[in-house]
Amino acid sequence: MKILVIAYQFCPKGQIGTRRWSKFAKYLAAKGYEVHVICAEYPKKDSINWCQDVEDNPKIIIHRIDGKFPTSLLSINRTFKIKLFDRIRKHSTHYLDIAQQWGRVFIPFTKKLIEKEEITNVIVTAAPFTPMIFMAQIKEQIPHLNLIFDIRDPWEYYLKGEFAAFDRWRKKIALKNEDFAFSKADTILYVSDPAKKEYAERHPNWKDKFGVVYNGFDKDDFKNTSRELLNNFKMVYLGSMISGRMEALIELTYAIEALDDEFINENLVVDLYSTNFVRPTLENEKLQAIFDKHFQLQEIVPVSEVPNVLAKYEYCLSINAKDYPSAFGVKTFDYMGLNKKIVLIAPEGGLPQVLRASNQYVADYKIEELKALLLRMKADSINQIHITSKEYEQFELNNLTEKVIQYLK
Repeated sequence: MKILVIAYQFCPKGQIGTRRWSKFAKYLAAKGYEVHVICAEYPKKDSINWCQDVEDNPKIIIHRIDGKFPTSLLSINRTFKIKLFDRIRKHSTHYLDIAQQWGRVFIPFTKKLIEKEEITNVIVTAAPFTPMIFMAQIKEQIPHLNLIFDIRDPWEYYLKGEFAAFDRWRKKIALKNEDFAFSKADTILYVSDPAKKEYAERHPNWKDKFGVVYNGFDKDDFKNTSRELLNNFKMVYLGSMISGRMEALIELTYAIEALDDEFINENLVVDLYSTNFVRPTLENEKLQAIFDKHFQLQEIVPVSEVPNVLAKYEYCLSINAKDYPSAFGVKTFDYMGLNKKIVLIAPEGGLPQVLRASNQYVADYKIEELKALLLRMKADSINQIHITSKEYEQFELNNLTEKVIQYLK
């Protein structure tokens, strides 16, 4: 069977959103499916990418076409000129998302490919979201398609700007387009139950089409990685510090100060592997000194080295910003793959529920909860308490791929 995956961003683009369908494409191919991927051209290979999962595989055919978007605006090194152009395009040609003009190239190319390869199953991964609209338009012309949308984040995450009236108008247009696209889809998948619930409240007419397929970990990533259980009271954070996550580190600093525990003061090290880290300025010298002592920025490592980095730490940190309680940080699943002790700072949501069920370390942003979390970590480290759980098998990507297959026809 042939499957078509629509992923505007894909290898060699390296944003975390490319990981999910790189992994699913890999496992679908391993199960005998021929996977075609249509993505936007990208002129370089990002240092963090998942190309090793999809390249040099005869069952994964990647079609890179003009994305109708200036790729210079996707640069990590954002100069003033790039920021200015990006701001202009967000209020003109690409006010919904970066794929907004892609339809001019995407629609004719995709129709030809579907007809040539006799493809029935089409999966669109979003964000960006406008490819859902283009694919819904194609289904109007080719109604026998089994159309699946896979939504990683709500659209409104990306529709926050400087002008409230403009943002309200954009959200109104996005909701109208989303409703049209959902009306044509056969299945709409989400990465968590809270996300599914959120969308069901927004689109009650289409909630019977909704399903959940979690993100997960790839056991192949950890084949040659040490599984030694450590007691070194070191913690690692891998990922972005955007979207309010820095607040968690600041609150953790307050908790460390309030406890003033000798063991924690002397032993707690939190290494941050993040491209978005900006050192905060705290309210007094004592707090600043505590933050600078315990939180250390490290150089980003390639994806292939991530398992070896994680293996050095007793604890692995995940953060959900207060505004995003439904988020399931992808790195959390890598932590699961190594059976690490996982520390989560987050408002109540799906991920806290999952980790509490596995007896992991979960706290809200409240100082008292963070103090209790630190003391439990200390006691378990001193007493060499290790958490093992078979709950994580449901997040193994090979098993998750079987769930994806259930939606194919």
